[in-house]
Amino acid sequence: MDKLYIKDFEVFAYHGVFPEEKTLGQKFLISVTLTLDMQEAALTGDLTKSVHYGELCHALEVEFKKESYDLIETAGEMLATYVLKHYPMVKHVSIMIKKPWAPILKSMDTVAIEINRGWHEAFIGLGTNMGDRHQNLTEAITAIKNIPGIEVLIQSTIIETEPWGYTDQDAFLNCVLKIRTTLPPHILMNLLLEIEQ
Repeated sequence: MDKLYIKDFEVFAYHGVFPEEKTLGQKFLISVTLTLDMQEAALTGDLTKSVHYGELCHALEVEFKKESYDLIETAGEMLATYVLKHYPMVKHVSIMIKKPWAPILKSMDTVAIEINRGWHEAFIGLGTNMGDRHQNLTEAITAIKNIPGIEVLIQSTIIETEPWGYTDQDAFLNCVLKIRTTLPPHILMNLLLEIEQ
């Protein structure tokens, strides 16, 4: 897979734990690595088949300055999420944020964080045999679609199945979702269990 690099573009913003950082602001250096297939763009000269890095830099600067975060980790997470959401052809993004004026009272070059995020596919099985079964599935699917970092790609048909094992219960309605997500498995599972509750 191909990569596009943007290195150390400078943005002045107001992130930091200390009040002075939020009032005086400071310089940040942002580097971005995108993983995507650029072959069609290379062969055709069609920029729409790649990422316009000038527009991306402008968009990331706007996003980076929208809010003031205590942690640059939060700012990095927000930028990675923005890239994956707004540039569907990007499979993976790495964001490095350097803070050369970090207030640590030591001689140093810079402090930096790196956030790596990418899309993964997953399949979610849903089933219900209590109450309004159709409404249960509809509400669960809507809740899954509303989780940031999840896109539902395909929804199967809903089928009715007989209970298995413990058979003294009502029939189930079942379906499967194919999703793509930036969430790691344990976070995805915890969010699904919350919906189930």
